[in-house]
Amino acid sequence: MKNRWLIALLLLVVAGVSPAFAQGGAGSTGSIQGEVKDESGGILPGVTVTVSGTSMMGARTDTTNSQGVYRFIGLPAGTYTVKFELSGFGPVTKQDIRLGIGFTANVTGKLSVKNMSETVDVTGESPAVDTTATRVQTNFDKGMLDSLPNARDMWSLLGSTPAVQLRTFDVGGSSAGTQTGYVAYGNGGQNRPLIEGINTTEGTAAAGFYFDYGSFDEVVIGAAGNTAEMPSGGVLTNFIGKAGGNKLTGEVYYEYEDGDVLQSTNLTQDQLNRGYANIPRSVIQQLGLKRNEANTLVSYKNLNASIGGPIMKDKLWFWVGLLRQENTVYQPPSGAILDGTGFLTKLNNYTGKVTYQITPKDKLIGYVQYGVKQQPFRVVAGFVAGAQNPTSKETSLQDSPSWVGKVEYNRILGNRGFLEIRAGEFGYNFALVGNDQTTPRVEDRATLAVKGGGYDWELDRRRKQIHGAYTFFAEKLGGSHQIKVGGEVQHETGRERFFSYWSNNVLHVVNNGVPDFVRLGLASDSWNGLRNYGLFVTDTFVLNKLTINLGGRYDRYRVFLPEQARPSSRFSPQAATFAAVSNIQTFNHVTPRLGVTYDLTGDGKTVWKANFGRYFFNPGVGLADSANPNTGTQYSQYAWNDLNGDRVWQAGESGALQAQFGGTASVVVDPNLRNSYTDELSTWLERNLGGNVGARVGFVWKMDRNGRQQENQNRPRSAWTVPATVTDIGPDGNANSGDERTVAAFGLNPANAALPVVNYIFNPDGYTADYKTLEVGATKRFSNKWSMVSSFAKTWTSEFGTSYFGTGVGNNVGSGGTLAGGFSGSSGNPITPNGQADKTEFSQWNFKIHGSYEPGWGLRLTPVFNMQQGFPYGRVFSAAVGGLTQNFMAEEVTAHRLPTYKQLNFRAEKKIGLRGRAKLGVIFDLFNVFNANPEYSLNARTGRLTISETGVNVPTLGAPITILPPRIARFSARISW
Repeated sequence: MKNRWLIALLLLVVAGVSPAFAQGGAGSTGSIQGEVKDESGGILPGVTVTVSGTSMMGARTDTTNSQGVYRFIGLPAGTYTVKFELSGFGPVTKQDIRLGIGFTANVTGKLSVKNMSETVDVTGESPAVDTTATRVQTNFDKGMLDSLPNARDMWSLLGSTPAVQLRTFDVGGSSAGTQTGYVAYGNGGQNRPLIEGINTTEGTAAAGFYFDYGSFDEVVIGAAGNTAEMPSGGVLTNFIGKAGGNKLTGEVYYEYEDGDVLQSTNLTQDQLNRGYANIPRSVIQQLGLKRNEANTLVSYKNLNASIGGPIMKDKLWFWVGLLRQENTVYQPPSGAILDGTGFLTKLNNYTGKVTYQITPKDKLIGYVQYGVKQQPFRVVAGFVAGAQNPTSKETSLQDSPSWVGKVEYNRILGNRGFLEIRAGEFGYNFALVGNDQTTPRVEDRATLAVKGGGYDWELDRRRKQIHGAYTFFAEKLGGSHQIKVGGEVQHETGRERFFSYWSNNVLHVVNNGVPDFVRLGLASDSWNGLRNYGLFVTDTFVLNKLTINLGGRYDRYRVFLPEQARPSSRFSPQAATFAAVSNIQTFNHVTPRLGVTYDLTGDGKTVWKANFGRYFFNPGVGLADSANPNTGTQYSQYAWNDLNGDRVWQAGESGALQAQFGGTASVVVDPNLRNSYTDELSTWLERNLGGNVGARVGFVWKMDRNGRQQENQNRPRSAWTVPATVTDIGPDGNANSGDERTVAAFGLNPANAALPVVNYIFNPDGYTADYKTLEVGATKRFSNKWSMVSSFAKTWTSEFGTSYFGTGVGNNVGSGGTLAGGFSGSSGNPITPNGQADKTEFSQWNFKIHGSYEPGWGLRLTPVFNMQQGFPYGRVFSAAVGGLTQNFMAEEVTAHRLPTYKQLNFRAEKKIGLRGRAKLGVIFDLFNVFNANPEYSLNARTGRLTISETGVNVPTLGAPITILPPRIARFSARISW
């Protein structure tokens, strides 16, 4: 009766506006359940079941019900022992039951009539297939986190996760501290990275926090099939911190790489001849640089130190950790610094966690992690991708703190109910200051060369949030029901400030050295906000072999603008103020989630699964910024007539107005604006092969719909009606060389060109995307000396994208497109008849496998192998039509492919016992074992560039931008006690 009143109270609270209960995919626990029978197969009610483990305080007991079933919910991830006892029967203990976050382990008990006094011990085989869940989830426990040879960051783990693909690839820490885009089953948006259940998403897809990898005990990555707890349709990650324990433990871990001693080179002369690492001759002579070392790692250092344990045993635990990570590469992951300045990244993190078991049923958790990222020579560009910086003066200084913290309360209600409530904040202050702010900024859209100083800019984000959920079981509703009800409230603000928009507030863009357009910018101080509420309910209903996961979710997103002001600056001499707007746009969504699993063989070893879900997009504060008359980035873009030929804009050199944001430009939001969403269908066949091995084959279809973007309402596609011709000078980039051709084009109607800018936010017709993936995979939990995770996935993509890995934009789209693929540089609905107007359709596959093997003698071997088919690209050129520059596809996007990426990394660790409980681990890593050198970013634009070292002039088409770093070795040591 008490539980019924509690359930009713929770439902009433969740149905209102109170932020009391939510989870949003933020759970940090798992469950152990099962049934107990005698030797004849008869059910045994009244059996006392006890569960214990080093990750929990004390032990918990339950008694099997009339169906012989027991349950333990709300268990922290870890390894457990389950003991079964009943008078008249011999006790049975099952050990080494591995439980991951979000996993339900079915552990059965079989008791024999008592004929001996001692307990029967069984080394438990952890279930390899979750027979109740339809989500596609990968768990990394502490052993796996310690074993993988990687850069010790989030993206390294994503790179080892089945069906997840990265935009850039790390070799021995070459990209440590630098974020990279990623996709799962083809779809690259709306991800949700959580730390201890707190949402740390930057914008709507990226990670906003560079965390301490060594501070985590368990990581879960949900790539598809997420339940109603997850609001959006991307990848769900949850990182759970170490908590200490009943024994005082500590660890000191140190990694070191020296690029001068332990590193190869892998660049070919052909890659250098095509323009990679176009280092000026004077710099080579002055500093003694070598172009064939341009993609190498200069140095890498990583220190982790931690200590944790009991303040009071089984009552109060603590854990604190420290990270010092530093790496320097000769060239940044994208773009280049051509004077030999090393690309330095520093991360300093401080982490603390306290766990207090108030009573056997009540727990309180406090957590905080504070980090500072420093990059003194960050490559920043206003327009081009893969900017080539002649010197470090063109770069910017980043010195940015970020943090995440929470307080969480858990309560166990018998063994049938579990309550979790957490409140916290994520935030950062991301600042970039140009190392030169006086020299005029000029960027070449064809050669990617830039010169001149940077801007003075800062973005501050805050997300205050409350999450929680109540889970309980109901046995008398036609079967077994595990019901979870909850919701969330998040209040997010973003403040973006341009203290100076490039040097003297002007960005110059040229095309093969010829003046193209200028952006005249304003200083700005823009505030944007989002308040969202989420409510969900899920029911896992088990009836014999059938399990139905039925869920529903309600989300409310309210986009708003705080009161704000724009300061005076060169092109806006008068300051301006803007009143608060409480409701720019509100979306209300009710969405279904349905999953079905069927135990084909009745023994939990062969399971068929199917899943459907609709996931509406989180608009983030980006929609508020787009609709804000005081938007964060404000400029007017004009065609540039460089009358005196000095390559510096002066008053009177502005041609036709091409685009405008802020200033006098108005913003209109379609009153019928619809939120974008993803429909996801998946089906899987999973098989437990024994020996902790599970295999699966499945199909996932992700359908993005209702794409949204911003366009100039006075320049619709129908206004591009003036016939014109443009010249494609051909793949060699030389005019009048015999390979040029004339291409039909359309210019803008003069009447429309004369109208003022009205930025219109709406849903273009037909703005959709589809991603279909077939995957085969196998996983083996560690047992009998080895473990393995493997996956082969092939994805068929259909989207409005023409630039993969920044090869060259071949369509003309509006801004703020919501259906942006993770590898597509400009996914958006076309707004002119020039360029590519149709979707790009192609397939792409990836394969990955990693595992560990322990042959004995304290030795552990861990290979990691990844392969990824290269993405397509076609030649692009730009030309002015009626004074407005447009992009054109000279070839189909699928005319060529980037090379297939292949990389093998390897780790060997030898553990040596020291005094007492202390152990020493000596580690050797070898990255890019085969010294592969695929180009995973290149220039597909039409033009010419001159190689400074030789003076040879070559086409920009095919010039490599990013090449996989060469083979390198790393030595590490870990002392633990």
